[in-house]
Amino acid sequence: MDELRKPTEEQKKAYDAGARAFRAESDKAKNPHAEGSDVAKYWECGFLDAQKALCHRR
Repeated sequence: MDELRKPTEEQKKAYDAGARAFRAESDKAKNPHAEGSDVAKYWECGFLDAQKALCHRR
């Protein structure tokens, strides 16, 4: 089994930026990172987690 690695600072920042982008721009936000990169995936996770959180508050 692979050991889980802690996210890098860059990945944490990308996650936070994705969450902020959803809150600020909603569906108009675009991922600024290269498609398929690790940081792009973290940005998307932050964006989607913020979206899910909003749906569960309703």
